[in-house]
This record gives sequence, structure tokens and C-alpha cells, in this order.
Amino acid sequence: MTKKLYLIDSNILITAKNKYYQFVRVPEFWEWLNKLIDQGDIKIPIEILKELTDGKDELKDWITKKRQTVLLDEPIVSVDAILEKGYEISMQSITDSEFETLSRDVFLIEYAYHDINNRVIVSNEISKPSKTGINSKIPDVCDRLRIKCIDIYGLIEILDFRTTEY
Repeated sequence: MTKKLYLIDSNILITAKNKYYQFVRVPEFWEWLNKLIDQGDIKIPIEILKELTDGKDELKDWITKKRQTVLLDEPIVSVDAILEKGYEISMQSITDSEFETLSRDVFLIEYAYHDINNRVIVSNEISKPSKTGINSKIPDVCDRLRIKCIDIYGLIEILDFRTTEY
């Protein structure tokens, strides 16, 4: 059985840092992620990584240290299928500005589309099936493309995060 590769959306780490798993409060969470990254279970595409290194905080420092190990270093094949089948729009029908708005999500989904049986997207976006076109949410696009998409709690459950017992 092939091991799953979890592709992390920036909102997973940003929300963890800001709310639920702050570095100072739950360092075990970040140690757990370090372990998963070192094992090759978690990767972040360059387009998403850029967003995480824009700030000047603990998250930027942490991700910068893990950059070489966490980076998904693969070429983009084609975003056309993602736009047409996932967002139900054509590349020709959207403006450069609209594509810029979508681009990070499209790239994240495209990397998972390479191997839908063995890649899982991890995102905190909430499904809104009524939103279509460029307003589509990651879980809904993944559903249309048959890509598994989970949130942070799904990742925690599947990969068995636990805090140290006191």
C-alpha cells in the first residue's frame, strides 16, 4: 500500500499558529509536524510556501527552517483541467486578476490531482457547494475532481497527534 502524501494549505498553519496550537502553548503540535515533515508525510507546494514566508513571525521562522524538507518540488503539469473540471470555468473565460485570486488554490489542487489516490489536501476552507466558478471553495473543487480533502482535525485523527500527558 502506498503511503499518503498530505499537501498543506497555508490556512492550516496560520490558523494553528494564531488560535489553536500556538507555538508557546502547544509546542508538541509543531514537534509532531516536524516529525511528519521529516518522514515525508507532509509537503507544501512552493506557491503556498511563499505565502507562509511573507510574514515576520514564529511561523515564518519555523517554515524557513523546514523549507528544504517540506517543499514539494514538482513541476505544474496543467491547470486547465483543474479550472475546467474543478471550478467549471475555462482559462480563456477568466481575467488575469481572477486567476491571481485563484492561483494558489488552483496550484495546490493541481499537485494533488497528479495522484488522487495517494494525495490528500489539508485545508480549513469550509465547503459551500452553492459557490461556483472562481468563488468555489477548495473542498468543493476537490469533491468535483475526486480528490480527498480534510481539515486539521482530520489530519490530527488520521496521523494520530497527541499531546504529552502530564
